[in-house]
Amino acid sequence: MSCRSNCLSVRSSCLCSAISINWVTNALAVKNRTTGWVQYEFEKQEEVSTVEVYGFDDTGIGACRLPKSWRILYRVDGKWEPVRTEQKWGVEKDKFNQVVFETVRTGALRLEVQLPDNFSAGIHEWRVR
Repeated sequence: MSCRSNCLSVRSSCLCSAISINWVTNALAVKNRTTGWVQYEFEKQEEVSTVEVYGFDDTGIGACRLPKSWRILYRVDGKWEPVRTEQKWGVEKDKFNQVVFETVRTGALRLEVQLPDNFSAGIHEWRVR
């Protein structure tokens, strides 16, 4: 498995494991953009149906805030499609925000976040099941 992102911060390296991504900078920071993303690239097609996202907010000491919103996309036939769920996409602080969706079989997942106004979006950890 590998990970990629459109983070453009000096220290933004992705540390990937089988169940989570943890950013050194904890931020998706792209000047003059409204969205940011990070994605899993699986070694083979995988079935997934649940993700958990733990936001990061350093109010008072830095410029990182919780995302305004987020969603999961999966790659099918070379195109990115949103997963289907009836659940709310939570952005609560200091906890994992879990979403269960219709099972998809894919070689890649993308976590896309809506950046807060004038701040970076913070994601501490992303779990995929």
